[in-house]
Amino acid sequence: MDIFEELHNEHEKVSGLIASLESTGRDEMTVKTLQSELSSHAEAEEQVFYKRLEGEAETRDVVAEGYEEHRTIARLLTQLGGAGMGADLFDSILKEFKESVEHHVEEEEGTLFEKARPLLSEGEAESMCSAFENAKSELQAA
Repeated sequence: MDIFEELHNEHEKVSGLIASLESTGRDEMTVKTLQSELSSHAEAEEQVFYKRLEGEAETRDVVAEGYEEHRTIARLLTQLGGAGMGADLFDSILKEFKESVEHHVEEEEGTLFEKARPLLSEGEAESMCSAFENAKSELQAA
């Protein structure tokens, strides 16, 4: 598996968690899983994938936008986990969160992946996948 497949699979997992929250409403366990998955995903992605691409002229701007989108998503995810909010507020934040995640995934899997593929050799894309998985595991264990 290469970094592109791994990140796509991770995005699918997050989409499933969001869909679960949409259908069941606020569920603390699902929110905590989402927080854990997304925070470790974003940080590992930044350490491995973004770090490699941020110095390339072709990908610099898209990577900078990705960092900003990660911050926005993290802020909304913190709000989703906030205590004492009613169902309407939760649904409103969830809607904004979902839209932000979907936009980020479209930009990343479309624009960034397209520009990054020619910059990475097949072996490099595969080794980045291993590095990403290791970084994510370490972050989740911490």
